[in-house]
Amino acid sequence: MHAVDEEELHAYRERRLPPAKQFRDGVWTVPLTLPGTSLTTSFAYLIVDDRGKGHLIDAGWALPANVTRIRAVLRAAGLNDGDLVQIVATHLHPDHLGGAELVRSFTGASVTLLDQEERSRQAAHAEFGDRIARVEEQLRRWRVPADEKQVLIQAAAEQTPPSAFPVDRLVVDGGHLAIGDGALEVIHTPGHTWGHICLADHDRKLLFTGDHLLPTVLPAVGTGGPGEGNPLKAYLGSLSKLEQYDGYEVCPGHGYRFLGLSERIRGIERRHRTRSEQIASLVRRDPDASIWQIAERVEWSAGWKNVIGAHRLSALAQTETHLLAVTEQEPDRESKAPR
Repeated sequence: MHAVDEEELHAYRERRLPPAKQFRDGVWTVPLTLPGTSLTTSFAYLIVDDRGKGHLIDAGWALPANVTRIRAVLRAAGLNDGDLVQIVATHLHPDHLGGAELVRSFTGASVTLLDQEERSRQAAHAEFGDRIARVEEQLRRWRVPADEKQVLIQAAAEQTPPSAFPVDRLVVDGGHLAIGDGALEVIHTPGHTWGHICLADHDRKLLFTGDHLLPTVLPAVGTGGPGEGNPLKAYLGSLSKLEQYDGYEVCPGHGYRFLGLSERIRGIERRHRTRSEQIASLVRRDPDASIWQIAERVEWSAGWKNVIGAHRLSALAQTETHLLAVTEQEPDRESKAPR
C-alpha cells in the first residue's frame, strides 16, 4: 500500500491542509478543515462532467472557511456556483454531510444520501435529545468508575447533533448516480454507519470511500444512529465487498489517496482480529471484568491514558462491540449485557 501523492502524504504527517489538486481529467480534491479531532483534514471531491456540470462527493463541516475552499475549487475548475448540480454524501456525519445544506443554499445543487442512511439520520436526530440518559445507561452497563463518569457525560453533551435538513434524493445499493454521460456506482458499506456508501468510478478506476476505508486510521463502527445487528460484523462484511476494486485508486474522506486496497483491507482485518482475540483473552482470564476494565487493558494505539473524552466513549463502545462479536451476544436484555 502506498500514497499516490507525496504532497498529500507530507501534509497528513505534518497535520496541515494540502492544496486542492486536479488529479484526473475533471476530478479535483477539495481539502477541508476538520475541527475538534486528531485528524486535520476531511476530503471532498469535485467531478466535472462532460457537460460542464459539477458533482461534489461530501461537503465537509459547515464552516465559512470550507465554503471558501469549495468555491475556490469550483472557480479553478472553471465553474460558477450554479454549475454545481449534485452533492452526494457518503454518510451522515457532520464532517461529510454537515456542509451540504450551506453549499446547496448558494449553488442550488441537490443533496443525495442512501435511503437507509436517511432513515438512520432521522431516527438519530429524533433520539438525540435523550443522548445523556442513554450515555448514563451505557456508563452504568460498562461499570465506569464514578470519578470518570462526569467527564464522559460532558463529552457526550458536546457532541454535534445529526443534521435534520431535508435531502433531495435517495439512492439504493447498486444504483448509479449520473455524472453527465457517465455514472458512479453506489456500494452500500455498513459498519461505520448503517447507511454508509462508497462510490466507484469505473471509467477512471477511482473508489471514493468516505470513512469506510482510510489509509492509516481504523474507522470506528456503529457510530451512525440506531441499527440492527453487530456493526463490527457488518463492517468486516462490507470490506469484503470492496475486494473486486483492488487496482482502483482509493480516494478516502481523510488521510491521503492511496493504492493497495487489498493490502489495506488485510491490515484492517488483522487489527480487528487481534483486538477481538485480545479482548477474548482478557475475558478468559477475568470473566467478571467490566467493559471498563477490559478497555483499560486493551493495547490502544495511543495508549489508554491518551484516549480521552469522546474518543474514550468510542473506545468503550468498540470494546463492547468486539466482545459481542466474540461471544455472539446481543445487548437487548440486561441478563445478556456484558458486565
